[in-house]
Amino acid sequence: MYCTICQSHGKVNTFTKGTNNYKTTTLDRHAKSKVHQAALLDKKTQHDMVKTIATALSQKEQSVIKALQTVYYMAKTDVANHKYQETLEWLEYMGIAELSHISSGKNATYTSHHIMEEMQDAIAKVITKQIDERITNSPFVTILVDESTDITINKKLCVYARLLNTSTMAGETVFLQNVQLASGDATAIHGEIGRVMAEHQITKRKVIGLGSDGASVSNINYLTVHCCQKYLNIYNLQSTLYTGEVI
Repeated sequence: MYCTICQSHGKVNTFTKGTNNYKTTTLDRHAKSKVHQAALLDKKTQHDMVKTIATALSQKEQSVIKALQTVYYMAKTDVANHKYQETLEWLEYMGIAELSHISSGKNATYTSHHIMEEMQDAIAKVITKQIDERITNSPFVTILVDESTDITINKKLCVYARLLNTSTMAGETVFLQNVQLASGDATAIHGEIGRVMAEHQITKRKVIGLGSDGASVSNINYLTVHCCQKYLNIYNLQSTLYTGEVI
């Protein structure tokens, strides 16, 4: 007969080595012994520590989730990155209790602009992965591009994709990238569209159209449309089957 509690906590007594004495008095003496009581205390202390660590990790996890939600909201509403820390402080002041656990000492904090940029990258990767999955599932894609300039007069090219959501059988537009152009000529635009398509694994055969705002640079001649009318007919047929209406 053995005492597994004493064994698991490294105690040394008759019951850790094993005994054939099954008398009730022997069991009572062991249960009341200082060695066994110390083993029970060690077990309780260990359990309490595990519970405390689990609680701390859960609180930390919830605080990071709130921080991620804050970063996402700021990006959606065009709030400047340098407002991140004071936004968290304001939310904590307004009673978001989870944010009180966002810092673990001076060196482990989720309030700096550096960690905010890492969160933005993580969120962007998740969104991009979801968009790529929808593009993969769509039987065809239309590329939409629009040239513009930013406040520093750098040339930009906004690239979108128009696709078919196979879950709802409805068309939807998704943002792909906002790229900076070395120049606004056809060669530069051609190269950037090709690069964006490659990054999102969009093949030429999947593209049935290219939409732009009718800018003067219109001689890109990049996309070959394959059986456009056939794809449009299929789209109309599928929409009719699911909605009862002809587009």
